[in-house]
Amino acid sequence: MRLEYTRGEGAASCPDARAFAAAVAGRLGYEPFDPAAAGRVMVAIDRRAPAFDARIEMVDAGGAPTAERHFSSQATDCAELAATMELALAIAIDPFRASGADVPAAAPPAPSLVSSAAAAPAPAPTARVATALQAPPLSPRRRPAVVEVAASLVGAVGVAPAAGWGLEARIGARRGELSLAVEGRADFAASQALSSGGVSASLLVASLVPCAHWRNLAACALASAGVLRAAGHGLVDARQVSDPWLALGARLGGEVPLRGPLFVTAHLDAVAPLVQTELKVGEAVVWTTPAVAFAAALGLAVAFP
Repeated sequence: MRLEYTRGEGAASCPDARAFAAAVAGRLGYEPFDPAAAGRVMVAIDRRAPAFDARIEMVDAGGAPTAERHFSSQATDCAELAATMELALAIAIDPFRASGADVPAAAPPAPSLVSSAAAAPAPAPTARVATALQAPPLSPRRRPAVVEVAASLVGAVGVAPAAGWGLEARIGARRGELSLAVEGRADFAASQALSSGGVSASLLVASLVPCAHWRNLAACALASAGVLRAAGHGLVDARQVSDPWLALGARLGGEVPLRGPLFVTAHLDAVAPLVQTELKVGEAVVWTTPAVAFAAALGLAVAFP
């Protein structure tokens, strides 16, 4: 995961980011931080006299928080607080490899010149070290739902006599690796020229989209219902008709974070229409709904925690 470390005003006595990361790695026995990782751990330390206040928050690749812990210390320096945070974070990352604070072993007493002199007892661990050893791990908490709103440009084939374009709007909720969204899509009329005149069709549809997510990828099911509107142009007895559109299908999607809650979203759909539509000129069929229709979309989305 990626470490994001900040020290507020008055916390200059606390370790810097490099020293903090090295201390956590020393407890684990390996380097746990990767600047290119999607998941993040955010560490912030501030000095609000007379106390130090600190927070550790762990966030997954989708931006959802997975654990959070707050710390406070009345000490005049930052050593106790930093040691406690280093141990707590090491335990949260890898509880099987994390080690406690190093407690120096008591040196054996020097030989006494007087045989009857009692050996001095070994000093007990200080309260500061004991406190660090007993620091509990970060406690996981239930991930909150995140609302996502998106707008996309769509290209489609198979829903009209020619390839066409449209607009799509989506609103949904995501919790962890699962999400559920409702979409609305409106395609512009796509036309096919004939020897005399032409025909066109456009789609107006709403879809229910449940998805499973893995990192920045998603696999979804689609259930769509709407209206396919068709019309003749420049023909004798040209008409405008509307047929129901029902379809089931699947989607592969992905997203790329930009900054803050904003990200780019893209997806590819394949759906099977359940109602067949035929466009005729006279008795000749000039277009029929295919067995599978495809759509690709690219847009922007924003997440609201």
